[in-house]
Amino acid sequence: MKDPQKRKAFRLGTIVDLSDVKIGVFWNMVECPIPEGMDIDSVVANITKSLKSEGDPDENLMKLLSECLCWAVRNRAPENILLIVGDIEGHDEITRAFDLVTRKRYNCMLAQAVDSEAFHHFAVDKAWTWDTLSSGEPALYHSRHDTATSSSPSQSDKSMQAQFMELKVEEIPSDEAADAKTIVYWDTVDCPIPEGLDAQTVVRNIYQGLYRSDYRAEPHFMAYGDVPQMASETGGFANIGIPMVHVPAGTKGGCRDAILVDFIAETIGLDYPLNSMLILGDISRDLVFQRAFNYMGMTPSLNFLLAQPTLKSKKLVNLDTVWLWSSLSQKGAAFNEDEE
Repeated sequence: MKDPQKRKAFRLGTIVDLSDVKIGVFWNMVECPIPEGMDIDSVVANITKSLKSEGDPDENLMKLLSECLCWAVRNRAPENILLIVGDIEGHDEITRAFDLVTRKRYNCMLAQAVDSEAFHHFAVDKAWTWDTLSSGEPALYHSRHDTATSSSPSQSDKSMQAQFMELKVEEIPSDEAADAKTIVYWDTVDCPIPEGLDAQTVVRNIYQGLYRSDYRAEPHFMAYGDVPQMASETGGFANIGIPMVHVPAGTKGGCRDAILVDFIAETIGLDYPLNSMLILGDISRDLVFQRAFNYMGMTPSLNFLLAQPTLKSKKLVNLDTVWLWSSLSQKGAAFNEDEE
C-alpha cells in the first residue's frame, strides 16, 4: 500500500528558483583539458562567470511562472502549488496568475528570499521567507479563510476529480474547431492598429479573417496595452466594448507576459474545445514563450491560431494557421492568403 504522506507530497507542485543554490563542479581534466594559452585560475574564473550569468531576472521569473501554470494544466484542481522565488514586489503578472489559479480552486503558497508586503497582496494561503521555510519553521502569513476546509477536498470533490481524470480527451476534429469558442489575445503594442484604421474596423477584419478560415464562432477579444491611452484614442477601444488589460506604457514585453499568463490559465481544467488566437510580436527569440507555447500545443482540446508582424516564428511553433498581422488587420485575409 502506498504511503498516504508520500502521495500527498507528490501532489504538491513546487516551483523553485535555483539561482542562489550551491553548485558542485566535477571536471574531467583529461577529456576536457585546459585550453592552450590559459591557466587553471583563468578557466575557473570563466566557469564561475558563466555560472553566475543568470540572464534577465524578469525572464527567469516568467520561466518559473509559466512552468507553474503548465503544471496546473497537467494536474486538475484541487491541488497545492508552492512558488519559491526572490522578491516579486511590483510584478503584476504574478498577482494576476495567482488570482486566476486560486479562482480555479488551487491552493497557492509562496516563499520569497526576503520578507515583503507582497505577501498581503497575493491570493496565497500561506507564505514564508526562504530562510524560515528552509529551516522548517511555520508560515509567517496565513490567509484569513479556514485553510483546513479550503485545502482539503471533500469526498465529492475527490470523486469528481477521479471522473475527470478518467475522461479520454480526443484531439479536436476540424469541424468541432470550426464551431468552438475562440478567444483572441491581442498585444496592441507589438501589433498596433494600422494607420488609417480604427479599432472597430480591425476587430471586424479579424472576425472576417477567422470566418474565412472556417472558424465560425464569434470570437471573444482581450486587448492588452496602456488602457488610458487605448481608451482616449479617436476610434479606439472604448467604444467597442472589448475588455482591456492594463500594461503600463514602456513595460518591455509586458503585454506578452500578461498574454502568457492569461492564455495558459484559461486552459486549466479545460474540458471543451477551444481556439486560442494570439496576436503578438515575434517570439523567435523568446525561449520562455516558445516553451510554453509548444507545451500547450500538446493539449488535445486546445487549438492554436497565431498572427504576427512577420512570419519568423512560424517554423518555431510548427503551426499551419498563422496570419501576417498586416493582412489580417487591414484586409481580413484568411490565414493561407498571407505573403511575407
